[in-house]
Amino acid sequence: MAKGTDDLFTVEDSVQMLADDTRVARSRWRTGWTASCWPQAQRKGRISFTVHKTLASVQDEHERSAAIQDEPFNMRSSTR
Repeated sequence: MAKGTDDLFTVEDSVQMLADDTRVARSRWRTGWTASCWPQAQRKGRISFTVHKTLASVQDEHERSAAIQDEPFNMRSSTR
């Protein structure tokens, strides 16, 4: 909650405030958040960071882990 108000901050608001306070780019904080949602053992090297970032929004850890196993995410990326 915002100090002294009943307004709630969104995740994006919080990330922006953190970026402003630390003078570290907002995109850098978002990247770290995505990585924190995917422990090394659960990351799929053949699947793009964008897919990992998208699925990171799934709050349930088991559901998130299962989702990356489903098609089309488990297909090999082409290296064209």
